[in-house]
Amino acid sequence: MVIATTDAAHCPDASPRGGVPGFVKVADDGALFTPDSLGNNWLDTLENSIATGRAGLLFMPVGIHERLRVNGRAMLSVSASDIALCTNEKRVPKWVIRVQVDAAYLHCAKAFMRSRLWDVTAQLPRSALPPTGRILGDHTGIETAPETPEELAQRHAPDL
Repeated sequence: MVIATTDAAHCPDASPRGGVPGFVKVADDGALFTPDSLGNNWLDTLENSIATGRAGLLFMPVGIHERLRVNGRAMLSVSASDIALCTNEKRVPKWVIRVQVDAAYLHCAKAFMRSRLWDVTAQLPRSALPPTGRILGDHTGIETAPETPEELAQRHAPDL
């Protein structure tokens, strides 16, 4: 899923979120709950949800070309019952985003079909691209040691 928010100055932000199927919970009243997500420690989604109270969610289940788009009113919750709803065997979230749905609809499949996103024969091997550290260094001037895909996976394993 990707959650999109804007700040008070209407600058947009889109943040990918993931989890096992069902990580987004549906309340009895139809509201959607998504747990906080360990990531780069930027708080854009959190700050924007507070500033504007709006969010858009785009669900992209692997292998399915149609996408579900949801727009609604967003608020942060630290309520014990909301936290419990989004708790799993790996972690207890510190907060959750509650989205009261204003609109929900399916997007046409054509864009994903054209992109061949789920077609593994259309995907480039990771080795065809430079390491992320080199890309960041080229853009920032900060040199970091390249990290192999295996090192990246090992570094992130505790938070997945």
